Amino acid sequence: MNYYSQPEMAAHLFFGLSQILTSLVLAIMWWHACHKKRLLSPEATPEQIKRFGIIIIAHPMVFLLLTIFSGFVPSLQPSIYIGLYLVLIGAAWLFSHASTKRRIVSQNTYTSKIQS
Repeated sequence: MNYYSQPEMAAHLFFGLSQILTSLVLAIMWWHACHKKRLLSPEATPEQIKRFGIIIIAHPMVFLLLTIFSGFVPSLQPSIYIGLYLVLIGAAWLFSHASTKRRIVSQNTYTSKIQS
């Protein structure tokens, strides 16, 4: 049985491409909102903006990877798909927090050296 000639493959591709397109629209909207901070709260710190931006940008890449992966594994269960999505987005969240935390620690170290 050739899965790639089945109607399910068309539905699978439509679902994946719609997720990718929707997440790209979200990324464009985020870029527009944070450009010169014109649509963000004045209390938003640069670290928060960068952290959320990394997570937003990760979504199209995660959906692309999941669409490709589930194309090679046609029997992928929805629960596994959702689990993989959560793991990959969780990894992007951890990366964004670690990268901004490193920058804050290095800035605090630099400031304390200047003050001493």
